[in-house]
Amino acid sequence: MDSFVYRQQALLASASVACHATFREKGFRQRDLKFFFELFSHWSVWEREDSSTKVQVTQLTRYLEGLTKEGFALRMKRSLRSPYRLTRLGLIEMLSRVVAQRPEDANETFLFALYFVRAYRDRLIDLVKAEGRQFPTALRIELEALLDWQSFLKEKIASKKRILKKLRQGVDDAQATSALTKKLLKQRLLLPEIISEVEKLYPYEFNSLKPLSELMEELPIDSRTWELEFGNIFRAQMLWEPAYRVEKTFLEQLERMASE
Repeated sequence: MDSFVYRQQALLASASVACHATFREKGFRQRDLKFFFELFSHWSVWEREDSSTKVQVTQLTRYLEGLTKEGFALRMKRSLRSPYRLTRLGLIEMLSRVVAQRPEDANETFLFALYFVRAYRDRLIDLVKAEGRQFPTALRIELEALLDWQSFLKEKIASKKRILKKLRQGVDDAQATSALTKKLLKQRLLLPEIISEVEKLYPYEFNSLKPLSELMEELPIDSRTWELEFGNIFRAQMLWEPAYRVEKTFLEQLERMASE
């Protein structure tokens, strides 16, 4: 899976399913996939410039070739210009990609995936059912679990709570580090002693890769105290506190949807 497909897998997979459902009898073409992908991108990232939701023809060509190679799609005729359709295996794979949650996915990507699964759940199951003569009970149970939007939402809520806890800890540690530095400076401790105390009480996230004492040694002398006393406060106020408020608001929206 190339980087573009990986980054856009939820929207690409949704667009692939939409193409299959719309053009099930005659098959869909690359231009159809392009249209649905850009439409879904516009819906989910509406505040960005239009150019950011455009997809290159070569990217779609590689994507469709990959689906065909993996058995997720097939050409309806032998011609290279023949339209595509998804196989049953391909439909299930696309739905799996829609609901695959990754930490780096934007909030709006999750909202689109939730909308897609919740609004079209029964139709999606029927699509898979139509792609074969038999529809075993085990497959239906698997699909119902895969498209369980409530579990999907609960998983995201739990993830956001973990993120909030991490952000809160970052803010608290930064503020505590600044306060401790000020206190120890007033007590006239030497900078190496202050760094040692900070490292012991409030180790930063990458301390196992590069201890704070080593990092401080690499900084210019006049930056070391400033980073401990003021740099931490700036990071808390301008990075982590705003991020915390954004994530908290989003979590509240998710919890509201879960209670409806």
